[in-house]
Amino acid sequence: IFGPFYASGFKTISKKARELHIPIVSPITQQNKILYNNIYISKTNPSQFTLLESLADYCIDSLKQSNSHVIIASFEKDKKGNQFVNAFRKYYNEKQKSLGKSIKDTISLVKGIEGVKRSYVANAKNVVIILSNSQVEVVDFITQLAVFSDKKDVVLFGWQSISEMEVLDQAYLNNLSFTFPHQYNLTNVISYTPLIDSYRLQQETSSPSEYFFIGFDISFYYLKNLRELGPDFIHTLNTLPFETNYMRFKYARPDNITGYDNRGVYIFRYQDYKLVKTGWK
Repeated sequence: IFGPFYASGFKTISKKARELHIPIVSPITQQNKILYNNIYISKTNPSQFTLLESLADYCIDSLKQSNSHVIIASFEKDKKGNQFVNAFRKYYNEKQKSLGKSIKDTISLVKGIEGVKRSYVANAKNVVIILSNSQVEVVDFITQLAVFSDKKDVVLFGWQSISEMEVLDQAYLNNLSFTFPHQYNLTNVISYTPLIDSYRLQQETSSPSEYFFIGFDISFYYLKNLRELGPDFIHTLNTLPFETNYMRFKYARPDNITGYDNRGVYIFRYQDYKLVKTGWK
């Protein structure tokens, strides 16, 4: 079963699927809690915390050979954003510790732009991380950071939603080499040109939405494995990584009674006013 799209409807159908031992795929929902106590569920859309952990991993991997200083900024009134800040810091420190590194001073936690200015280290790459979706806070912060970082080695990490804030000057993101995680390959839609042309012809409409590409890639991944491996493949998804044009399938699960969560994430950055997919996997 593919769907339903959203958590409210999916919960009811997945319960019946479990009773009947039918594999069921959640294509859109990010919530990991739908996976609990149901081995027949697989969720293709990485959670927000998976995106966060991937950004932390990329930060560690990309900076390990350089003289760098990592700063994560929080905003006092942004409770949701601060949850992400704390989760990022905890995961980052634990990952550094697992790599045999001391977690002392691995990442600086500061308040707002003034905290960043005080924590800035000259003669080092300063990586500033913000995990807020509050437009008022974010736009003001980035505007001030762009001015402060002029002729300094400062880069900015955050959520993809920041790049969609219309009141934010895109030049700031370019100058700060803005870097973010995303669950879809935003730079490879051109690979679907024949399909898009067929869609336009059959539907007599304009270009399809992202659901078109998501649906095609999910169908391709699951039906390919079904044809080649038989129906039991659904219980070995963690051994079947695969990359299509628009999605990465990299399944994992915490235990034997939980469904599979896709942890396939891309990392993008702004470069020369273009969106560039990094080679990180």
